Amino acid sequence: MFCIGNVSEVALIDKASILITIALSILLLHEQFTWKIVLGTILMMSGLFVLTWK
Repeated sequence: MFCIGNVSEVALIDKASILITIALSILLLHEQFTWKIVLGTILMMSGLFVLTWK
């Protein structure tokens, strides 16, 4: 069975899952928190804000 949904809402959930994965890897697995991770997280969060702003 296929569900039809708004693409912008599905994209938000997809992109937010990456941010949750980064947060959990730092908190639970004690991954290193480098400037590259910070920059990537900021860019992904700004992309989420652009998608929700519409």
